[in-house]
Parts: sequence; structure tokens; C-alpha cells
Amino acid sequence: MDEPEHRLYRALVAPAFRPKVLERWQTTVVQPAIDNVIDTFINHDRVDLVEHLTFAFPARVIARILGLPEQDVANQSEVDGHRLDDDAIFASVKMLLPAGVETTYRSLGNLLLGLLTHTDQLQALQHDRALIGPAIEEGLRWQTPFLMVARQTTRDTDLAGIHIPADQHVFIFVAAANHDERRHPDPEAFNISRAATPHIAFGTGPHICLGMHLTRAESHAALERILDRTPNIRLDPDQPEPRIRGSVLRSPDAVNVLLR
Repeated sequence: MDEPEHRLYRALVAPAFRPKVLERWQTTVVQPAIDNVIDTFINHDRVDLVEHLTFAFPARVIARILGLPEQDVANQSEVDGHRLDDDAIFASVKMLLPAGVETTYRSLGNLLLGLLTHTDQLQALQHDRALIGPAIEEGLRWQTPFLMVARQTTRDTDLAGIHIPADQHVFIFVAAANHDERRHPDPEAFNISRAATPHIAFGTGPHICLGMHLTRAESHAALERILDRTPNIRLDPDQPEPRIRGSVLRSPDAVNVLLR
């Protein structure tokens, strides 16, 4: 959507993703969900984290969030006298359900693989939980789960010496921007201790990802509980080496680990 329609619809759903709401979800939804998921495999010797954790966890979270409690029905969001009607709510749910799973599922899988293949950084994280936040940001930068977004030009413009006519489809490779060596030295390296420099894994501007704070909260809770409950986690040497794949959406197909 373009303005002013976009601003209206985003303002109608944005209250559900405010920091105070996320704080409540952290204790009532996110933390119980990650523990419930880990409970399903904690007694196993080996497990595929993609099959049993990275997909199952955000799916449980977003499904629980979209299960609208009875007491909230009377407070449907309103902006400038406008409310979401049933069709708009249904359209939003159809968008939020897969979006709420995809971003966390892929970014968490990439991050876990980065840590499991850089065991010194995994050990550093185990000893200093203050590194969890920087680790999440580095994972998003290092292997951006959505490589590109599509846009359409509304007028003639010039970008970096290139003329782009109006009404043209333009593909913006955010993953390439996150590997720009002018902004991120040694960009191919996974380094949770690198100097903090903002990335654009969630996009930027008015269309920046609505659920980015939820993804960060889910990733933080997942890392904390994995470190707490599976301190001996490591890649399974008897399974194929995990690889991050994808030309638009990017994540590993499997991350097989030993837990004991």
C-alpha cells in the first residue's frame, strides 16, 4: 500500500506490537512456548533443530498471539474514526501468520548455525549472556533471512548514477547492503563481537518490518533457554554438514545436533 492508505492500516495493527504488549507476551506467550518446544526433545540424544525447534517455536507464538482473547474483542483498534472490519482483520491475519513464522524461523536457524560452526563464540555466549543481543543482530546481518524486497518506482529518479524510469519494478537486495564492506568490515565473517552498526535486515522507512521487535524477543528467549537447557549442544558429526540455502528466502534445511 501507498500513503495515506498504508499509514491508516499500519496504525490500526501497530498497537498490538508496542513494547508494553511485547513485554506481556514475553512472559505469557514467548517464554512458555520455547520451553514447551524444548520439552518435546530435551530427552533425546540428537535432534534436528529446524524440524523440532526453529519452525515449531514461532508457529506456536504467532498462533497464540492471533487467538484473540474474549476480553479484547470490544477493543478493536481504531485510528481517526476508522476500525478494521472483518475482511481487513482476515486479510491481516493471513499476512501476519506466515510472516510471523518465516522471519523468526529463518533468522533463528541462521543464527544457531552461525554459533554452532563458531564454537568459540558459542562458548563466549554461554559465559556472557549480555552477548545475546549483539549475536542476534549479527545473525540477521550475516545471513539475512529475506534477501530482497520488490518495489515500484512512482516517478523518474536517479540512484548512484543509474537512471530508473517511473513505473519500473526494482529489487532491493538488503542482504547485499548488509555485506557492504564500507559499512561492515570483513562482512562475510560471523562475529558477534563486531562493532555495532545498524543493518537493514528488517528494511527501513515506512514499510519497515512490523514484527521486528517480536522476532528479536523470540530469538532472545530461544537462545537463553537453549543455553540453559542444552549446555552440551553441538553439531552432529554423523549427519551431513548443514548449509544455508535460498535465493530469496534463506535458511538451513536442517541443523542436526547432539544434546549429550
